[in-house]
Amino acid sequence: MPITWALLLMKKLIFFDWDDTVYDSKNQVLPEENKQVLKELKENEEILIGIASGRAAFYFKNFDIDWDIYVTNNGQYAKVNDTIIYENKVDDEFKNELINWAKKHGGSVVSIHSELGVHHSNIPSQS
Repeated sequence: MPITWALLLMKKLIFFDWDDTVYDSKNQVLPEENKQVLKELKENEEILIGIASGRAAFYFKNFDIDWDIYVTNNGQYAKVNDTIIYENKVDDEFKNELINWAKKHGGSVVSIHSELGVHHSNIPSQS
């Protein structure tokens, strides 16, 4: 069932941080007991679970957790089910300025797309 604004107002929302809250960063593992708690919460029809993290949304596809809501990229991207409700991207003009600077001076340009992942380009100097 799609999540609507009216439905959001009728549910309890529980958000989790990722690093060292749900995910054990030191040992680089998602503990089984945390998976079980999230699964039990997800089974409760009165609760929606969300992830709030500085990481990008694509990162969480590697884990078998069915999040209802994503607030990622340090709040620059928010998605409810399959609907992006907020996204603060770098505008194309600024992105082109960075690429042109890298072309002039040589260097790398790294971009992170919330859903698709990381793109890294080494740009040789053209001066």
